[in-house]
Amino acid sequence: MNPESIYQTLKYKKILLCKKNKKKIPDLKPYISSLSQYSSPYNSYIKVYVTGENFLPNGLTRVDF
Repeated sequence: MNPESIYQTLKYKKILLCKKNKKKIPDLKPYISSLSQYSSPYNSYIKVYVTGENFLPNGLTRVDF
């Protein structure tokens, strides 16, 4: 299952849940609140940590730099 179809499935389930509760539909867009980095010795690689909300489970949300 690709990330887009999982996103649509989660969105549909939340919409149904909200219709039952008659509340506002929550915003499902991923939100990045902070970025931090770790540089290896001699800068052979840099690891970037992304912190935020509404990411898909199991690492399916993709962040391109």
